Amino acid sequence: MSYELLTHPISVAEMWEELRFLASYFCERDYVDCEIYFGFAWIIDYYGGEMPIPERLSLASLADKVRAVETSGIGKLGSDELYVQIAGLSFRFCDESDIHLYFGSTNSMIEDFYSRWKMLGYMPGEYERLETGQQGKCLRFN
Repeated sequence: MSYELLTHPISVAEMWEELRFLASYFCERDYVDCEIYFGFAWIIDYYGGEMPIPERLSLASLADKVRAVETSGIGKLGSDELYVQIAGLSFRFCDESDIHLYFGSTNSMIEDFYSRWKMLGYMPGEYERLETGQQGKCLRFN
């Protein structure tokens, strides 16, 4: 069984803050790099219409990389999808201006993000993920 944390829609500034927080959070836990790929709308321009290939990059350069791609006129955080994979977790900065966190089992990192998002008023929920990839039963909601 897999699971998902999901925020309510947040502002673009908050999306950027969460991207920077993600990098800082994992750096503090001695992670050095992550894998990213740009989703849907960015696929056409960034990947030339081909399927996205995850790129490994340092956590320290994560926000700069996304900003550089955005500045080039290709996509926009909060309007287009960005996937960040690290420590067995997958973050999806969604085109609907919310954040999804996909995981296999609860651990302290999941609880840290749930608590943070709750404290910030992002109204997180935790859901089962069905084999189809669809959202299943709500397990908890802020």
